[in-house]
Amino acid sequence: MNKKNLFAFVITAALAATTFAGCGQKGQSAAQAASKTTSSKATSSEATTSSTGSAAEKTESYTVDAEGFRVYATPQKVSPVVPVNVRKAPSLEADPLGVASKGTVLTRTADNGTFSRVEYNGGIAYIASEYLALVDGSETESSPSTPAGTDSQGTESQPVQSTPEGTESQSPESQPVQSTPEGTESQSPEGQPSQGGLPDYSAYMNWDLNSLSNDLVPFGYDNNDRDERNIPNGWNYYESLWGEFNVDYIGDTSKNVIYLTMDEGYANTNTEVILDTLRDKGVKAVFFVTWNFVNERPDLVRRMIDEGHMLGNHTVSHKSMSTLSIEEQTKEVMDLENYVLDNFGYKMVLFRYPEGAFSKQSMGLINNLGFKVSFWSYAYNDYSEEQLPVEQALPMALNSLHPGAIYLLHAKSDTNTAMLADFIDGARERGFEFGTYDLTAK
Repeated sequence: MNKKNLFAFVITAALAATTFAGCGQKGQSAAQAASKTTSSKATSSEATTSSTGSAAEKTESYTVDAEGFRVYATPQKVSPVVPVNVRKAPSLEADPLGVASKGTVLTRTADNGTFSRVEYNGGIAYIASEYLALVDGSETESSPSTPAGTDSQGTESQPVQSTPEGTESQSPESQPVQSTPEGTESQSPEGQPSQGGLPDYSAYMNWDLNSLSNDLVPFGYDNNDRDERNIPNGWNYYESLWGEFNVDYIGDTSKNVIYLTMDEGYANTNTEVILDTLRDKGVKAVFFVTWNFVNERPDLVRRMIDEGHMLGNHTVSHKSMSTLSIEEQTKEVMDLENYVLDNFGYKMVLFRYPEGAFSKQSMGLINNLGFKVSFWSYAYNDYSEEQLPVEQALPMALNSLHPGAIYLLHAKSDTNTAMLADFIDGARERGFEFGTYDLTAK
């Protein structure tokens, strides 16, 4: 089955008079639908479910309750394909009871196309249906009038994307959330240039998200607080508190090797010049890309891959991850992941947080999705409208050189673009070389 159809499901009901609450159909309420179950002949109906792209069909017997839920005669065993919130009520506004991890087997007793009613911790709870799959391998059911990959209440399955004023780029319509394949050690997709075998992050893909705090943690430290080798002391603080995750705050400090990473957002006018400079200087970089960038400049994405650079995931819309639900965070990451995989044959395994803001729970989620988190050990205010002149920015960058440095530079910066060649030359003159980012697990 094509991955884009993984969550596309079509359900037709043989009982045409029955409609379901929240499905957008006119002329009949949930209560009216429920009233049709008064006779024993009317209470039992047959629904035929067919999976898009599959010839297999499955017939289930159910009744419709007063809330418009189809109550199955035989409960179904289902499992989340990604970590997902478990809620007290079938509403995106309802308080979460916890997080159901990917692969957890749950008993589903009913669904209304948008939410599934499941047994949870000895009680009843609700999970967005599009994140569930039948344990036997068949897809879950979704509402006949709710397009796959969307949500009738308009947030959790298709979050509103933040697009800067003046840009026409749209969020990925109907781009399904898909699960990361178990482990990441399989070979790269056919046609992927020189990515080779992928690292094994399986040891970091089993975090219990319910046990992890979602408190916001800002990232950053004082560039002037350094040890005798010029290494920022601040990275030790983060490593001591969050080093248990698959995350880099700095590279290998035993060698005078530095790693260049570039964040790509909504402005991409400088990227071609940056790629020219990197090619001429023989330097490889990691480009952390967003949905806007990969859609507007697929030519540059292809060039990055062809010229041996790495791509990293910088989310769909550059939102602060710790402000989003588990489902929304998953979509921000996996919609972009799947798009790049489908359109460029490239499997991203590095992730960078927008604004550097994270939480323990979010870090666990990113690891569970199969990504290694990359922070940085050098950055400066190169993303604001008021750019430092090259005369200030270049000495600052060179004076901050240290073993294992991960440099974060924003590609939108005219200053970075202008000084890049001189920065590379200056770093080499000081005994440093530019390395290829180490993807191995910590």
